[in-house]
Amino acid sequence: MATKVSPNPQALPTPPSSLPADAVLDALKMMLLGAPLNEVLTTITRLIEAHSEGVLCSIFLVDEDGLHLRYGVAEHLPQTYRAATDGMSVPFLFPNFAM
Repeated sequence: MATKVSPNPQALPTPPSSLPADAVLDALKMMLLGAPLNEVLTTITRLIEAHSEGVLCSIFLVDEDGLHLRYGVAEHLPQTYRAATDGMSVPFLFPNFAM
């Protein structure tokens, strides 16, 4: 039987009050100018990490099969964690997710 554990509020990362508009616009401009997806996603994760104390950000993409998640970017996550979670099943993580 699984035990539900309440998170320690002091251990949770501090969310940003707001992201700088200029930085968000830079990411949008990159998309409009046709920058490679990896560069855009890396810019977004760096922006979030820079403005969220204690946060490591990653972005998953749904694989072509529609059933598995692949890392789009996970620049600062440990390699062992990335290896263990890359390719996870969408239905396992999100039972109500339908493509």
